[in-house]
Amino acid sequence: MSSQKNGAVAFMNPEETETQETQFRTRNESETCSSGFPGCQSDINRNKTRVRKETDKILESECSAFNGEEFKTRSQIILKMMYFFQVLPFYLLQFCSGMSVGYPSILVPQLIASNSTGLILDDSSKGWIVSLDYVMTALIALISGQLQTMFGPKKTSLLACFPICLSWFLMAVAPNMPTILTSRLLVGLGNGILTSSVYIVEVVSPDNRGSVVMIETAFRSLGMIFVYLMGALMDWQTLAWIVVPIPIVALIYGLFIPESPIYLSQRKGYTQLEDDAPPQNISWKETKHSLHHTIQMFKRREVICPLLLLFVVLVAQQCSAMKVIQGYAVEIFADVFSNEKSGVKEGQSVDTDAYWSAVIMGSVRLVATLLAAKYIRNFGRKTMYFLSAFLTIVFEIAFGFIDFFNLGARFKALPIIIISCQVFSLQLGVQTFPNLLSAELFPNDARARCKGLVRAVSSLMSFAMLKIFPYLETHFGLHGSFWTLAAILILSLPVIFIFVPEPKDISLDEVGQFFLPAKTIFYSHILSSEEIVTPTPEESFGRIRMIENCFGSAGRRIQADHRILLAEGMLSKKSHGKTRRRHFFLFNDILMWGSVLRENLNLIRQKIEKLENIQVEDIKGSIAWRIITPGKTFLLEATCEAEKLQWMMLIHYAKLGREKTASTQTSSIADTPKKILKEDPVIHYANIATNTSNLAVNQLYQMYENESIKKISKK
Repeated sequence: MSSQKNGAVAFMNPEETETQETQFRTRNESETCSSGFPGCQSDINRNKTRVRKETDKILESECSAFNGEEFKTRSQIILKMMYFFQVLPFYLLQFCSGMSVGYPSILVPQLIASNSTGLILDDSSKGWIVSLDYVMTALIALISGQLQTMFGPKKTSLLACFPICLSWFLMAVAPNMPTILTSRLLVGLGNGILTSSVYIVEVVSPDNRGSVVMIETAFRSLGMIFVYLMGALMDWQTLAWIVVPIPIVALIYGLFIPESPIYLSQRKGYTQLEDDAPPQNISWKETKHSLHHTIQMFKRREVICPLLLLFVVLVAQQCSAMKVIQGYAVEIFADVFSNEKSGVKEGQSVDTDAYWSAVIMGSVRLVATLLAAKYIRNFGRKTMYFLSAFLTIVFEIAFGFIDFFNLGARFKALPIIIISCQVFSLQLGVQTFPNLLSAELFPNDARARCKGLVRAVSSLMSFAMLKIFPYLETHFGLHGSFWTLAAILILSLPVIFIFVPEPKDISLDEVGQFFLPAKTIFYSHILSSEEIVTPTPEESFGRIRMIENCFGSAGRRIQADHRILLAEGMLSKKSHGKTRRRHFFLFNDILMWGSVLRENLNLIRQKIEKLENIQVEDIKGSIAWRIITPGKTFLLEATCEAEKLQWMMLIHYAKLGREKTASTQTSSIADTPKKILKEDPVIHYANIATNTSNLAVNQLYQMYENESIKKISKK
């Protein structure tokens, strides 16, 4: 039970309520009986009834308060805890993965400083230690997706426990370089299985998907912080012994969690709500069919398009220099702190400040990941990505100047601050989103295979970057290497902006529609009896959300409980002597259109007109009709007369059925973001920056469109 005071809810146990009721009842009885009248007992009964009614009234108001906001808040917390504990074994493995990524950064300097005869390092062997695991990751990731499709994401992902555990054991007892390289190969094998897994993204709801995946990245960051910290306190082999038990715990825990529901539903239609047992054995015939399906899969537009786009995103990820910083963090800081730009020398201990700088950098990465997990539900994927990319480029260039002018030797705090800011920036999007997008952009039947392929390509790129970087640093210097990476990152951004969709909050069943060509679709049908059959708001919900995402952060929110999508398609819009192709959307209360950067992917310059403000005039003998609004008049042209009549009739029926309450509902929705902005300054200022950049993009597109029209008119 609860009592409400000044809008707050305080909970009381039933005994307290009963005691208060008894005291209140006794006080009323004594007051009534002291009057001495014969009707005293009847007064007592009336007081009892009054107390009971007041108590019931209080309890009813308190229960309604609990069943509303309080219940919703508690249920969301419980749901997030369920997600967390269901994927906890994979979080533990991600912790090990983060340690394996940061481990070479403390291993290489310690090996150089030890000057051991059995462990002699040169530029070549140093590059192999840092990058060899990525070779194995690439190879295993190619078949990991196929294994997940055949045996399930959970079982396949838990296989990573064995090579990860064995790799750390070999590292702990390694007497020579071949053993160390073997350990790194096993690390790559485990990481290839783990990072190709689609288990986490398939067991959570769409609105929690981004946050749960970001927590996965947070555990990797924790692993890096741990290895940097322990590297300053102990030698590399003692540290390896500490990690050995973690994958064993993850394996035991993982045996008791359920399999992916999407995998179970695709395998013979099984769901965990049914009593049937899931399939256990895969026949050779099914295996051949699965392999054939994999080959045919890459011929589909909704598979090959996101695959190629993700390759561009991966190039941008490598150019953010995160892999370089992860693999050579201690060495980079030691070099930039030294006047000679060579902070790691044989037989000499490494500057302790270099280790602690790496710890600070890892901590900043963790904070950035947690912030991204918090705000990923408030911003689109692309909004955070481009904010991250812009800041990353700025700090990459700044770090190059610090190295060029050798400022780190005089001001040690300066390179630490700049690198930490760079890591913070790239962790908000450039570094983390390729993993998230690879789990979101592919259809259900292709997700596991494609994510494995994307991970393989990513690992090969990481291997190449880590292997080449020592030679780049030798020939161009640390500053020249960072400036080169920043330039390539800049060149990749226009492609990502135009062609990569916004999958935020989109169901995994519908995400493939982004890559299908735009076409005219009538969701409502007019019967011969002059009746119209329209979809329900629930049926329109998914597509309306995709349309919102196509307009991105520059567009207005159009999702509403009452809103129904009646039709959409590409139409020619003629006004002021200019003809332009626009994507039009007809709802039951508004007509909306936008300029097309890429069909079904990227729309800008959103325009909305309420249907009650629209008049429609037919232009006989043509495939065009006129739209008249209070502010403008323009012609719309379809591809054929039948399509034109369908558009005009649906607009007519929508105007007739327009509800007067629609405007009230729309205004209440428009007020929602304003309340959020007042409460959270991060969202407020980020939206200001986003709106400014969107305005600049719209102006650039307007200039480009006007120039194109001039060229066509001259011809």
